[in-house]
Amino acid sequence: MIMNETVYTVSYNPCVYESGLMTLSLHRTKKGAYLALKKLLFDKHEQWIEGPKRMRDLYCIQNDERYFIKEMEVKD
Repeated sequence: MIMNETVYTVSYNPCVYESGLMTLSLHRTKKGAYLALKKLLFDKHEQWIEGPKRMRDLYCIQNDERYFIKEMEVKD
């Protein structure tokens, strides 16, 4: 019997124009993936706030960066 399982990936693309997708973490539930993404983005914002003021002219997340959650099926 073939059993399919759904997993959720937290993915990141540093530059939508030039680079490929990177998977940061895998989760069994969508809620777990969203919590991981939320923590990642809050941590990134904290680092931006604690950094030098001259760097705050740039955005915390650049226009060409993408963070997202993707649903995937794992086949046994």
